[in-house]
Amino acid sequence: MLAARALGIGSVPTTLHATVIDRFRAMFDIPDDVSFHFCVPLGYPAGRFGPNSRKPTAQTTYLNRWHAPVPWAG
Repeated sequence: MLAARALGIGSVPTTLHATVIDRFRAMFDIPDDVSFHFCVPLGYPAGRFGPNSRKPTAQTTYLNRWHAPVPWAG
């Protein structure tokens, strides 16, 4: 998803809704014994991506429990 973003391609993690799974299987000739749990649709957005700002992972990632610092947090 990060690589897609760098190329100007939008993406979103999702699951396939039960009302479209049969059509999806038919479109891509997917066997019935294959199951889906996660899907990442990709596409070019109609507009432009906005600015991107991310917090450092040390501020958003925890180890073993909520608010427990990760080793690289310093």
